Amino acid sequence: MKILAIIPARKGSKGLNSKNLTALNGYPLIHYTTKASIDSELVDKTIVSTDSDKIANIAKNLGAQIIKRPKQLADDTAPLEPVIQHVLDNLKRKENYSPDIIVLLQNTSPLKTPLTLVQFLLRDQLQAFYTCT
Repeated sequence: MKILAIIPARKGSKGLNSKNLTALNGYPLIHYTTKASIDSELVDKTIVSTDSDKIANIAKNLGAQIIKRPKQLADDTAPLEPVIQHVLDNLKRKENYSPDIIVLLQNTSPLKTPLTLVQFLLRDQLQAFYTCT
């Protein structure tokens, strides 16, 4: 079973400028979500969709794959569905990769752990899971 984690992380933000790069306990927010996905062992591909070179570099150094997000999908009015579709289209076209399960991980919930993701992914018939911190 192919499990894909998508982490949307644009550089702009309405409420807090560069929030995905904001430090929390010594690391930027993008670090926690990316690391939890990479370390979860069940996720076989972690993609960070971003328009920021800084975010891309941090995520890539942690082991994530980067898909550059186009400008029209990177403003504060862009819904997540086209962002997800952009990632899926890129993976299908460039790698012939189609996941069985997609996990959407938000950086604004940085306290999730690899264990949280594993527990979610091992549940039968679960169609949605939402964490908040």
